[in-house]
Amino acid sequence: HTQYLGSTTAEIAKEKAGIFKAGCPAVCGLCDSSAMEVIKKSALEKGSALTFCSVERLSDISISLTGAEFSLSPYKMPFSLSLIGEYQPRNALCAVTAAEALGIGEDAIRQGLAEAVWPARFEVLQNNGPHGTVIFDGGHNPQGVLAAVNTVKKLFRGKVGLFCGVMADKDYHTMCALLSEIGEMAFCVAPDNARALNADKLRQCFADCGLRASSCSDFKAGVEAACDYCCNAGIPLLAVGSLYMYRDFRDALEEL
Repeated sequence: HTQYLGSTTAEIAKEKAGIFKAGCPAVCGLCDSSAMEVIKKSALEKGSALTFCSVERLSDISISLTGAEFSLSPYKMPFSLSLIGEYQPRNALCAVTAAEALGIGEDAIRQGLAEAVWPARFEVLQNNGPHGTVIFDGGHNPQGVLAAVNTVKKLFRGKVGLFCGVMADKDYHTMCALLSEIGEMAFCVAPDNARALNADKLRQCFADCGLRASSCSDFKAGVEAACDYCCNAGIPLLAVGSLYMYRDFRDALEEL
């Protein structure tokens, strides 16, 4: 949303810091130095006690298809997280820091992290199920797609199949380039939205990145083709590119 918030992290940080209120504690996640200075200034002007998250507190991070585990100082026992993603322990650090600022105890923090659910964010819909391993990730911009790509690289040794649909107003060229690093074959669709990119244009974009791809005019048939291909190839399937296709993808998968 840079058209509204600004084109630099400092400009965006200034807009986001508008939520600070006098007498209310504020917690800031991991950010660059330019954003940090803006946030410090805004908190001081508003009279809001500010705490920055410290990544140095994190250690012994491990992730899998069932979640993540990590250590967090000064707590003695490791934490378990139900959310999947190489970035999720850092997100958890922010949540824990906020909980600490609110005076929430360790037992409640542990329970909250272990039970947290985030649909469509690297969500494992099937793990070695009838259609193999099927994952849906709602990454719909370069940053979100990069997070998904990095997680795939951490979890799987080889390539994955891609089921992809994007909005035409997104930077889909960069998204395709990133996904091509992990993709063996891409099945392209147009999500059910007026802003959706034509499936054949998306196919051509993947082809320009050197990745084999096909366009599917029928969404359900595309899901079936992608699942069949990945099952036969013995590779996971990652559906990615737009949250607008989440419900249709789940419905199609359940019908197969």
